[in-house]
Amino acid sequence: MKLNLVALLICIGCAGLAAGQTITDPAHVEVYVTPFYNSKGPVIDVGPFSSGLAAKNEPEFVATIAKMKKSWNTLNFAETYVAAIRLYDLGFRKESIYWFIQPSIADVFLRV
Repeated sequence: MKLNLVALLICIGCAGLAAGQTITDPAHVEVYVTPFYNSKGPVIDVGPFSSGLAAKNEPEFVATIAKMKKSWNTLNFAETYVAAIRLYDLGFRKESIYWFIQPSIADVFLRV
């Protein structure tokens, strides 16, 4: 009986947490990675590509991603992962997966 009571309390607690979260746009990731990225705004500080990644208009953002691709070998961890988050937020889902996974794969091969 005690176990059932504990399970019930845990379920009620979890349901309360889920009910407290509001999702306004399921395609948007509300995230912050201090000091590099905050989705509110957005506020981005990852170096020379920051203003382009934070751009509100799509052509400027896409141009920044193209410049970053040309500089792929010199990009740091924060730049690639913030680019992945922004790509996802702006609807470039497949491209965001590449930007998220590619640095991890490269890291594995560099360790070998």
